[in-house]
Amino acid sequence: MQIPAEMATVTTLCFDVDGTLTDADHQVSPASLDALRKLDQAGIKLIIVSGRHPYACAKALHDAGLHGWTSAANGALNADIATGEVLRRDPVPADLARQVIELCHAEQVPCSAFTDDAILLQQGAEGDDWLLNFLPAANEGMQPIITDLRDVDPGTMLKLMPGTSAERMAQFFPKVQALTPNTSLSLDEACEVTGPHSDKEDGVHYLLEHLGIDPETVAGAGDGGNDVRWLSSIGWPMAMDNARQEVKDVAKLVLPHHLEDGVAQFVDAFLAMREG
Repeated sequence: MQIPAEMATVTTLCFDVDGTLTDADHQVSPASLDALRKLDQAGIKLIIVSGRHPYACAKALHDAGLHGWTSAANGALNADIATGEVLRRDPVPADLARQVIELCHAEQVPCSAFTDDAILLQQGAEGDDWLLNFLPAANEGMQPIITDLRDVDPGTMLKLMPGTSAERMAQFFPKVQALTPNTSLSLDEACEVTGPHSDKEDGVHYLLEHLGIDPETVAGAGDGGNDVRWLSSIGWPMAMDNARQEVKDVAKLVLPHHLEDGVAQFVDAFLAMREG
C-alpha cells in the first residue's frame, strides 16, 4: 500500500485492539504482534487505545515483551505496558453508574461493569447472552463474574457496557445518551459509558501530554464509533476497511480489513517508506 511521504514525521502510533489488531477469535493476531515489535525496534512509540479491561488490553503486548502504554476501558485507566504502573485512573461517577444500572435493569438489557481487577455481569436478563459470549472472547484470560450490579460499590466502576442484539441496542442507546453524553456505540450490539473526563480521546491526550508528544506527529487506527473523537484529534487518523462509516469519514487513510492483517500491511509499508 502507498504511504504518504509526509508520514515520515510520525513518532507515535496508536492502535485500537478489537477490529484493528485482532483476528476472527478476538485475539491479537501473530502478524499484528510482529508488526508492533517492528515498530518498537524502530523506535516508534506505541499506545494501545481500547475499550478492553486493563488486564486484557495489555496482556498480549506484555507477554510479547513490548514497551509502550495503554489507555484501557475507553480511557478510564492509563498504564505502562512493561511495568503495569497505573498513571491515571478516572472511574464512572457513582451517581451515573447507579442510573445506568437501574436503566438496564428496568429495560432488561444486560449490563457489564469493568473494575480494576474484574469484569462483572448483571445477573438475570435470561435468554440474552450476547455479553456473556462477547466479554471473555474480547478480554483474553478473563471470565465475567455474574452478580447483581446494584449491590456493587459504584465508585469502583471504570466503565459500564450494556450489550444486547443490534435491534434492541438501536432502541436502547438513545435512552443511555439521555443520561450522559459520554457514551458511544463501540459495536452495533454494545454501548460504553465512562466518566465525563474519560473517553479514548481523554486517555490518548493524557498520555501524549505525559510523554511530551506533539499530537500532529501521531498516527492511529481504529474501527468503532468510540474511535472517532481521538482519531479526529491527531495528525494522521486511519480507519480499518471494516470500520464503521463515521470512522472512515474522519480518516486520512483506510487500511486493509483486520482479518487481512491490515495493521501489519500498513506497518511494513510505513517502515519501508521511512527507510527509503
